[in-house]
Amino acid sequence: MATGKDSKLFGEHPGGYLIYTRDGHFMWTGFGDQRPKPAAAEPTDAERIALFKTMFAYDGSYKVEGSRIVDSVEGAWNQGWVGTKFTIDRYEVSGKTLTMVSAPFKGTADGVEMVVTTIFERVE
Repeated sequence: MATGKDSKLFGEHPGGYLIYTRDGHFMWTGFGDQRPKPAAAEPTDAERIALFKTMFAYDGSYKVEGSRIVDSVEGAWNQGWVGTKFTIDRYEVSGKTLTMVSAPFKGTADGVEMVVTTIFERVE
């Protein structure tokens, strides 16, 4: 935020799913668009690290509070996220597109304050 820098951490066309259920649960997965493919079915430790750095996954429960969504993380690819909350400050649905803008937070990799904008297309 302080630098105004725009970054596409997972590339131009990342993949994944976001699921919010009516009974208050959610699941997010995300994958970079240029993920390396291991040479064999069982990745080496170096390949496993590269794969881990190009994805995220977490789940838990959520609440809608006015125009905000607050996710309570109960399980995650990064155990450090478990027990934390992630807040979506704004969201907008237009046709089959959902745009979500996070509240400011400090990145786990470098501690820099950031805002994340994520755009999803509905899968039917």
